Amino acid sequence: MWSFHFVIALHLWTAAVSGGTSPWILHEEHPNIPSGWTRARKLPSTSPIRLRIALANSVSMDEMSSYLNDVSHPDSPNYGKHWTPEQVAAKFAAKNDNITAVRNWLVDSGIAPDRVKLSPSKGWLHVLNSTAGEAEELLHTEYHVYLHDTGVEHIATQRYHLPAHVAPHVDFVVPTIHFDAKIPTMAVSESHNSTGKARRGGSSRCEQMQPHCYRGLYGIPETPPSPAKQNSFGIVEYTPNAYLQKDLDMFADLFSPSLVGKSPKRISIDGGTQQTKLRGSKYNAESNYNLQYAMALVGEKQPVTLYQVGDTVKGKRKVDIADAAIAAIIP
Repeated sequence: MWSFHFVIALHLWTAAVSGGTSPWILHEEHPNIPSGWTRARKLPSTSPIRLRIALANSVSMDEMSSYLNDVSHPDSPNYGKHWTPEQVAAKFAAKNDNITAVRNWLVDSGIAPDRVKLSPSKGWLHVLNSTAGEAEELLHTEYHVYLHDTGVEHIATQRYHLPAHVAPHVDFVVPTIHFDAKIPTMAVSESHNSTGKARRGGSSRCEQMQPHCYRGLYGIPETPPSPAKQNSFGIVEYTPNAYLQKDLDMFADLFSPSLVGKSPKRISIDGGTQQTKLRGSKYNAESNYNLQYAMALVGEKQPVTLYQVGDTVKGKRKVDIADAAIAAIIP
């Protein structure tokens, strides 16, 4: 029996040598299944898929950083002048050439024009009422259902292809290789550090940068000025970097006793896992520091969300995360 990869290779070669079409090229792949996931079964071709294509835009990462600093740095004349949703959409909207190229490809592939919808942000093309079989034909791929250790199921593929003349106009396609399903937050440990401490809360002087020093320096109130549900505080960590609960508890015991035993709410992105096998300052120091101070500064009434990104194989896939962040801001 021919393997799936041989069939795909034959399909790509046939498309390349046939008249009028450009060769198909690999656009993205995730060769290793993320930790905690297993391939459960083939997705039936009739299964519905919400197929969305993120269009390429001309804004570079450097430009994006400049825009963020312009409104967030205290020394900037535009500090605090945050963009409206309309301004964000206008800046990150895809060029007409990108929209036209991808739309024409979809229509030429047999998708009815009225099924191809441009998002209000002009950053996405949605294929309405699409099925797994249809997406597999478009992307020269195969979809499976993956099962997480927690019981969560997720539809994904490990690689997909695009025509060479279409690929430059596409940032990424979902659902495809991104294991971004929401995994239930691990149960918060109720255990407390029983070690007695000589002092709590630190010194009233700021010879060392303790939480109360940061509060005084930046004018941070002891409790959130508005109900916690109206605020959000998110921190990103890239696997294999991870915090250790015992370190959070030790810090909390010194400076914020009410937080002993408390953990951030964890959201896994692209197979993100909070690994504990690799330990030491190289893997734990930054994550510990970020969460220790973040949780201490906002207090127990304000939840802190940890976005754990990437599995232990791929790790630090910052480009994908930037894409995911843009996708979350501009649906």
